[in-house]
Amino acid sequence: MSHAPVVPDLSALARIRGVRAVLLTSLDDALTIASSSHVDVDVDALAAFATALCRRAHQAAAVGALGAVRVVALEAAAGRLLAAARGRLLLVVLAERDTSPGMIRLALTRALEGLA
Repeated sequence: MSHAPVVPDLSALARIRGVRAVLLTSLDDALTIASSSHVDVDVDALAAFATALCRRAHQAAAVGALGAVRVVALEAAAGRLLAAARGRLLLVVLAERDTSPGMIRLALTRALEGLA
């Protein structure tokens, strides 16, 4: 009998050119479960920020009757953050500004599919 992994393989996301950090965190307490990052990235601060951002996105979608949030994307002058939840887990990618958002989104979706 085969079981899906509890933690997805973050390496495919981490290998995308321009990706600075990938992490899996809990939406309940924002604690990092698994990560792959460059030295200059504070993974715990990123987990806390991304979790708060996703909670707010879910609240805003509920108030606007928009349905379930699939992906939260933040584009800034120096980079982008994409995050997607499955159950009570949140998968987060921090990337440089010129990294393809479509490529990140596709890899993010594939990684979530492998989540138990």
